[in-house]
Amino acid sequence: MVFILVLYKCIIEYSVSYLTISKSLAYANKKGILFIFDNSPDFQSIKNIDISIWEKFIYIHCPENKGLGFAYNSGADYARENNIDWVVLLDQDTSFSEDYIYQLKKSIDLYPNIKLFAPIIKLKNNIPFSPTRYKHKRGYCVELNSGIYSLLKYSPVNSGIVINTEYFWKVGGYNPLITLDFADYQFIERFRRTKKYFFVIDTIAIQNFSNDERNIKKLQTRFRIYCECAKKCNRNNIIESLEYFYSVFRHTLGLIIKTKKISFFWIFATNYLLK
Repeated sequence: MVFILVLYKCIIEYSVSYLTISKSLAYANKKGILFIFDNSPDFQSIKNIDISIWEKFIYIHCPENKGLGFAYNSGADYARENNIDWVVLLDQDTSFSEDYIYQLKKSIDLYPNIKLFAPIIKLKNNIPFSPTRYKHKRGYCVELNSGIYSLLKYSPVNSGIVINTEYFWKVGGYNPLITLDFADYQFIERFRRTKKYFFVIDTIAIQNFSNDERNIKKLQTRFRIYCECAKKCNRNNIIESLEYFYSVFRHTLGLIIKTKKISFFWIFATNYLLK
C-alpha cells in the first residue's frame, strides 16, 4: 500500500495522521510506502521518520501549494508506476485507531469485489463526520455502522479512504484543479459510475476539526477558497449547477448569520457568481 500524506505548514512528526498510522502499522505487523506531499512554503527534513515502520518513503515538496487533488494524483501515479494495488489517502490531522490497518486488511480480504474502503470518522464531540449522506452537493451527518453501503446515497471524505489503484485511475483520479473543498465529493461522483458500493471499516477515527473559528480574516480567506473550489467543480447539467449554487449560497448565509458580516456575500459574488 502507498500511504499518501498531504501536509500544509505541519511538521511531519507532529502530524497526528502520521503518528497514528505508524502505530497502526506496527500493531498489525505490516509495512507500507509513505508518500509525503508537502504543500508548505518551507522544505522540511525527513531525518526523524522512523524508517523501520516503512518499506520506503518519498518526500515531495510543493511550495506553490497545488492542493489536494494534485497531491493525491501524484501519490496514486507512483502506485500505478510501481504496480501497487492500493492507495490510502491521508490529511495531516486525522487520528486513527490502533486497529485501523488490521481491520482494513481483514475487510479487503473478505470483500475482494469492493474497491473502496473507508473508516468511520467522528469529531471530538462524537458527532459523525464521515461517511455522510450526500444530497444536493452537500454532506449531511449520519450514524453508520460497519458494512457495505451505496455510493449513490453516501460519500466518505478524503482522509482514511482506501482505493484500488486500477479503479482510481479508471475514473480519472482526482480533479487537479480542486485544491480543497469538494475534491472528495467530485471523485466519488465519478467513482460510483464504475463501482456502486463501498465498505465502511469496523474502526473509528477522530477528525481534529474545529468549526469554532472566530477570526474574520481567516474565515474570509477560507470561504474564498471554498467558493473557488466550488466554481471549478465539473457540472454535467443545469440541475447540478443549481445544486452547487444552493450549497454555496446556503454556506454564505450561514457565515453572514454567524459573523454578522455582509462581506461574505461580496466574496460569494466575486469568487463564485462573477467568475
